[in-house]
Amino acid sequence: MKYEGMVIRPPSEAGSLLLQVTVGCSHNKCTFCPTYKGERFRIKTFDEIEEDILEASGYGYIERIFLCDGDVLIMPMRKLVPVLESINRNIKGVKRIGLYANAKSILRKTPEELLELRNLGVKIAYLGVETGNDDILEKIQKGVNARQRRKGKEHGTCPGYCQGVDGNRSRLCGSAYSHGGPGHRPV
Repeated sequence: MKYEGMVIRPPSEAGSLLLQVTVGCSHNKCTFCPTYKGERFRIKTFDEIEEDILEASGYGYIERIFLCDGDVLIMPMRKLVPVLESINRNIKGVKRIGLYANAKSILRKTPEELLELRNLGVKIAYLGVETGNDDILEKIQKGVNARQRRKGKEHGTCPGYCQGVDGNRSRLCGSAYSHGGPGHRPV
């Protein structure tokens, strides 16, 4: 597997195969996140990704795959679908594919596209929900306001995706509010 830069994943993906399909973060402006600073966002070529998929096919039975890096959902469908098809064709045992998303990337996909991704194995998308406070969202340069955040979350729970913890269902996960939670002080 060929990784570039810092690769991160949610704690719940600790047992997953990490397949890097993008480098960096498409937004990369959040004031609180140093993870990809200095890293120019790019989508890896299909050939680069498939080389890693073919290597992983020799690892045996793999139940979970996490597509790295920040905001993989930003990938155009014409690039993301072939990756998912290659995973499904070449890696045995995959039950769940996860990835990071943000409100903008979710809203760029139609409900039909999100359903297609679900049918191709994307069963969980992690969405950083730092706060619902517009002033704080602006201060931390999240790139969306609370209304867009809610709309993205609702859009991501379209038919085929439902918010919840049932392991047999697809879900859109938000992180705990880490900015502007109980007892926060205005910035």
